[in-house]
Amino acid sequence: MTKKFCVFLILSVITLLSCDNQEDSIIEPPVIAEQEPNNPEKTDNPNEWITAEGGVFKYKINDINMIVGTNDWNGVCRGTNVSTPLKAKYIACGNQGYIAVSDNGTNWTATKLSVVNANLNGIAYGNSVFVAVGQTGRVATSTNGGTTWTSQQLSPYCDWYQVRYINNLFIAVGGQNGYVTTSSDGINWSNPIQISNISTLNLYDITYNDIGKYVAVGGNYITQSANLVDWTTPVVVGTSRSWNSVAANTQKYIAGDTNDGYITTSTDGINWSNPITVGYPYPKWYDILYYGGQFIMIGNRPALATSTDGVNWTTYDRLTDESGNDVTEQFNATCILIDL
Repeated sequence: MTKKFCVFLILSVITLLSCDNQEDSIIEPPVIAEQEPNNPEKTDNPNEWITAEGGVFKYKINDINMIVGTNDWNGVCRGTNVSTPLKAKYIACGNQGYIAVSDNGTNWTATKLSVVNANLNGIAYGNSVFVAVGQTGRVATSTNGGTTWTSQQLSPYCDWYQVRYINNLFIAVGGQNGYVTTSSDGINWSNPIQISNISTLNLYDITYNDIGKYVAVGGNYITQSANLVDWTTPVVVGTSRSWNSVAANTQKYIAGDTNDGYITTSTDGINWSNPITVGYPYPKWYDILYYGGQFIMIGNRPALATSTDGVNWTTYDRLTDESGNDVTEQFNATCILIDL
């Protein structure tokens, strides 16, 4: 079954099942104020864009080749080709349980997984396994490069919004009140831990850096942990923010907002800078990664911004494909392309 290949963010929020009813008192966290918008350097399309099959884009930023897509596809990752281990395998996950597979980032095959009757929100690769997570506790796993998949529901049946492979563990985050679960093989998972009794805390992303701290973001809140079990009281960062993505290098963390294009940074995962806007008119930053000495953010309109230090940003007001046509799709997720 063929589906338009766009990559990535779920535009509808599904009513979550209440997963626990703890009565712990909430410690009111400090509120970090916002600064006036900054004025990053702006430029037109500086990249080499290649329109791939179905609306997925391959693009090049400062000699870094990447894949990005739009709309109905919510996650993308790079793994190893099972039949040819030295070659890459790219898999995207999306709404209604769709999976798309490519060996080169250009030609894709999409199928609707019969074992998944839910939107899939994020995907990761590690230990020769692909893992996709989604609504109502759904986890889909493939050990053969995306050819076949198994599926299970983790109890409680909270929506999982993202999964990352960090320190030899798959880590999924999501759920009302903020839930975290881990697995070494993508099949056997720990009992999900509820990190807060804040009903509006839905965790959307997680990262880690060399200071030894995991940082998770969601809604107006950011929290951190050294062991994925004990979490700090979520900190309110900014006003009416929606921190949807987070990435780190060895020196700092950066979180991106999907309300008005704000970002915030931290060197320890605890103390966060006053949020500032990057880009205008205010984009929604759906994904951030760090690679090749720079942070790269993507979002709607479409939006693209890069920075080597997380402070000074270059934004791109107009993006075009290799034919010179304007790119108009919303960017939701991206990964590094190593096979050209």
